[in-house]
Amino acid sequence: MQQARAQAGYASPSDAARALREINKNTLISHENGNRPLSRKAAEKYGRLFGVDPGWLLFNADGAEAAPVSLQPSPVTVDVPIVSW
Repeated sequence: MQQARAQAGYASPSDAARALREINKNTLISHENGNRPLSRKAAEKYGRLFGVDPGWLLFNADGAEAAPVSLQPSPVTVDVPIVSW
């Protein structure tokens, strides 16, 4: 989580909390140091605010780079049967 915060441009939890106003500094610190478990809802919020995948925040334990979230729509292809009467 510290990596995601830093990559988003916030040097400290205080900087992030002051700039974003949607998060509590003490809660963020507790989440970052592992004193408080990270819920799915909190991961979704941090993911949105820091621009990373919430799943990366919840499940990355190997120290890999934070994966940025693509904000571009991706094409979806679907097979549709042709029905004639």
